[in-house]
Amino acid sequence: MSFNKLKFTTRKNLGQLTLFISFLFICGLNWAQKPSTTELRSKIEVLKNQNKDFQKDTTYIGLLNDLSLKLRFTNPDSLLFLATQANKLSKRFGFVKGEMAALQNLGCYYSDKGEHNTAIENFEKALNYPQKDNYPNLVLRIANDLSNEHVYNGDYSTALMGYLENIKLAQTLNNRKMESILYENIASLYATQKDYDQALYFYSKVEKLNAYIADDLNSAETMSNVASIHAETGDFQNALFKLNRSIKIFEQNKVLDWLAFAYEVKGKVYLLQKQYTRALYWYNKSNALHENLQDDRGIIDLYNGMAEANFALKKDSLAHNFALMAFEISTSIQSMEGLKKCSNTLYKIYKNEENYTDALKYHEIYQKISDTLSRDGNKMSLTMLKTEINHKNRHDALVLKNEKALAKQRNFIYIAVFSMFIMAIIAYIIHQGQKIQKKLNKELQEQKQDLELREIELQESNNTKNKLFSIIAHDLRGPIGALEG
Repeated sequence: MSFNKLKFTTRKNLGQLTLFISFLFICGLNWAQKPSTTELRSKIEVLKNQNKDFQKDTTYIGLLNDLSLKLRFTNPDSLLFLATQANKLSKRFGFVKGEMAALQNLGCYYSDKGEHNTAIENFEKALNYPQKDNYPNLVLRIANDLSNEHVYNGDYSTALMGYLENIKLAQTLNNRKMESILYENIASLYATQKDYDQALYFYSKVEKLNAYIADDLNSAETMSNVASIHAETGDFQNALFKLNRSIKIFEQNKVLDWLAFAYEVKGKVYLLQKQYTRALYWYNKSNALHENLQDDRGIIDLYNGMAEANFALKKDSLAHNFALMAFEISTSIQSMEGLKKCSNTLYKIYKNEENYTDALKYHEIYQKISDTLSRDGNKMSLTMLKTEINHKNRHDALVLKNEKALAKQRNFIYIAVFSMFIMAIIAYIIHQGQKIQKKLNKELQEQKQDLELREIELQESNNTKNKLFSIIAHDLRGPIGALEG
C-alpha cells in the first residue's frame, strides 16, 4: 500500500512543503511556491550589489534560508551549504529568528538523509531559544516538523502528543492553515496504522477548515490523501473522483511533488482493481515527474507498484528490476514497511521463476519484518489511543478546573455586586435621612429666628406700653393730688 503525505510549511507561507510516507512517512516539496529559486537568487544578488554590508542584513539571511529550503529536493547539498551559512551569519549578528529558521532547514536536511536523531537535535535546539516566544508562528512550524520527525523515528506517541499540543497553539494564534495541516498529519498517522475510520474522522476536521481557508491547493492535497484511504478501503469511485479534481489543480499550478503522489495513488486505484495496464500508465506519469525530484523514500511505493503491475502482466524481468530497486532503496534508508512490501514482491517473482532459494530468502525477510511490524504496530496503536485519551482527559480536566475557577470567581463577583447594592441602598437611605435632617434643621432654625424676632417685637411692645403707662401716670398725678387736697 502507499501511504499518505505528511505536511509541513515554509517560514513565509510561500506555499507548502510536504513529506511522503513509506512506513515512516515520505517527504516531498511543493513546487508551486513563490518566489522561484531564480527569483530568490536574483534578490540575493541585488542585495549583494546594493549593500556592501549585506551579510549583516536580516533580509539577506532570510533569503538564504528560503533558497536553501527551495533546493531541498533538487540540490540537498546546496541546502546544507546555505543553511549552514545562514546559521553562522545569524549567530554572528545575533539574529535569533534566522538561527531558528536555519536550524529548521538543517533538521530537514538530516531528516531526508535518514539521520532522524540529528534532525531532532536541530529542531529541539531551534525551539530552545529564550526569545522563541517572539516568533510564535515559526515555533509552530518547527514544532510540527519535530513531531513529523518523531513519526519517522517510530515514536508515534510523542508525535501525536506534539500534534495535539501544536493544534492548541495554532488555535490560539488563529492560524487555521497550520491547524488544518496538523489535523491532516494526525489523520496520516492513523492511516499508517490502517485505522482508516479514525483517519477519516480527522480528515473531516481538515475539510471543514479547508472550506474556511478557501485555498484550492491545500484542499487538493487533502483530497489526494483522502483518495488514498478510499482506495485502501475499496471505495474506488470516491477515490477517483477526488483524485481527478486534485490532479487538475496540481497540473494547473505545476505542483510536481503532489502531482507525482496523485498519479501514484491513481495507479494504485487501478492496480487494486486489477486494471494493470491503466495502473502502469499512471505509474509511468508519476515516475517521469520523480526524475526531477531527489526523493529516495518517495519512490519506494511507486517502484513496488510498478513491479506488481508488471508481474501481473507476466513481465517478470521488469517486475524484478523495479522490485529490486525499491528493495535497495528501502534498505539504504531503513524503511521497514518498504522492505516488507518489496521482499514480498520479490518472493512472488522468484517463486514464479522457480528460484526457490531466493524465494525462501525474501519470504523469510518478509515474515520477520511482518512479525516485527505486527507486534510494534499493535503496541503503537494502543499507545496512540492512550495518548489521545490522556490528552483529552487532561484537556477536559483543565476545562473543568477553569470552569470551577470561573464559577468561584462569578460567585465572588455576585457577592461583591450584592454587597455593593446593599451598601448603595444604605448610603441612599443615609443620604436621604441627612437631607431630611438638614431640611428639618433649617425649618427649626427658621422657626427659632421667627420666635426670637417675635420675642424682640413683644419686648419692644411691652417697653412701649410701660413707657406709655408711666407718662399717663405722671400726667394724672397732679389732678389726682388736687382732688385729694
